[in-house]
Amino acid sequence: MITGVRERLNPGLRLAGNSFCLSDARARQSAKVKQRLVAWFPLRAVDMVICEIIPLAEAFSFGQPIGTYEPRSTAAADYRALATKIPALSSPKQQHGETHNAEA
Repeated sequence: MITGVRERLNPGLRLAGNSFCLSDARARQSAKVKQRLVAWFPLRAVDMVICEIIPLAEAFSFGQPIGTYEPRSTAAADYRALATKIPALSSPKQQHGETHNAEA
């Protein structure tokens, strides 16, 4: 998917990191998916989880970002926290680390 976006829209696009979004802590499958994500991209995995909550789904259905639709929600706070981690992920020391096919 990254390769397709890079070819069509943004030749300079690079994967800085990945986070685990729309997680349901009650579901065993969520934990397994997170483990695989970290195993496939050990240097790219961001150590945070953005939980699935009703306002997040509602914001999407109304075509609004969660920070606008429900700025006091836990998901909005999680996404703001994630945004603060992006500059560190883009540093040169983090540029070498895709151990699995991150370009797919």
